[in-house]
Amino acid sequence: MLLCIAGKGYTITWPGEAGTTPWEDGKGELVQRQDYKAGGIVSAAPGDAGWFHGHYGASKEPLRVLAFLGGYPRRVKGVPGIDWRGLNLDIKEGGNTIEYRDEDPYIRKMFREQLAKEGAEFNMPEEAYR
Repeated sequence: MLLCIAGKGYTITWPGEAGTTPWEDGKGELVQRQDYKAGGIVSAAPGDAGWFHGHYGASKEPLRVLAFLGGYPRRVKGVPGIDWRGLNLDIKEGGNTIEYRDEDPYIRKMFREQLAKEGAEFNMPEEAYR
């Protein structure tokens, strides 16, 4: 769960069965979006149900959130200190993270549009998407 302390933003989330590119694959109707501002609370994805999600700060002022993660993540692989892999491993390597270069193109388009509505700049370097 996230508590928005400052700024504005939104979270998108969708079931894993919709794939990593839901709009591109014609399943965009399965994506849920929650907008929030300071004082707002959002729950990213339903527990450990295999959903993808992303958080986007979309305002002129920086987004500040406080995350309540519910304890130590249990989904780790390997022996700690030797072959430990956390939750943020690329999906192509067996993890659950969609890297920027592999995300649905509509996600960046939506983000740019929301920033423009707020009068904020898109400043993500292009090399992040390669």
